[in-house]
Amino acid sequence: MTDLPALISSLASSPGPALTAYAPHRVELSGPVAARWLAKIANLLADELADPFSPDPRPGRLRAALDPWQRVVWETAARGMGWEVLGSRPGPRPLAGDVLVSHEDDEEVAAALAAGAWALLQPRDFLAFGWDGADLPDGAVDALAAIMSQPDSLVCAPPTPTPSLEAAVAEGLRGEAPVAPVGGTRVALVTTGPSYPSRVLDQWLSGRSVVLVDPRSVAPDEAERALAAERVDGGWVAYSA
Repeated sequence: MTDLPALISSLASSPGPALTAYAPHRVELSGPVAARWLAKIANLLADELADPFSPDPRPGRLRAALDPWQRVVWETAARGMGWEVLGSRPGPRPLAGDVLVSHEDDEEVAAALAAGAWALLQPRDFLAFGWDGADLPDGAVDALAAIMSQPDSLVCAPPTPTPSLEAAVAEGLRGEAPVAPVGGTRVALVTTGPSYPSRVLDQWLSGRSVVLVDPRSVAPDEAERALAAERVDGGWVAYSA
């Protein structure tokens, strides 16, 4: 069984790229950078966003309405801390204790705040240091400022029993699996369907680096050139139920 601390340790010891996203701009997280993102988000979830009055250290739900690479790190950290993760589309009405992370100060954020949920706003820019939009609405949190205030290493303990990331992948994939055997050390995935963050985690658990391509932003010929430039030796990995 692999837990979140083990994944963070594995990524931190791998200096090469862990995740390279094209959606549409290229963003690359090395292993140590991905490990720091996971540790900081997990610390934030456990120390500041969990329900302090509940014996269960997770809030009701997390929804990450974010660009692909950001969804991957938020959802992986949340699953590793035993949280329930919602899909990429708005679901049922928000409940008190829910956590919404979004790029947009929109009606969904307003509804979350009105329901007593956490609403965190995070810019799309990989190099941003904090919320770069209009003034934060009352009650909303600057996601990047909150993340950056956390330690670089994991200081919070996962709940007991410790969540298995293999079980988290199975839950997130909902019966999906690669349609063919997967080889190589660096593979390519597309962002189609709500389960792509779990596909990335599935490949991380197999020790592979991932190039994640958003087909809405990257044309097929551009994607093929990107894979050649990124030295993807395992090709495209397709998942199907």
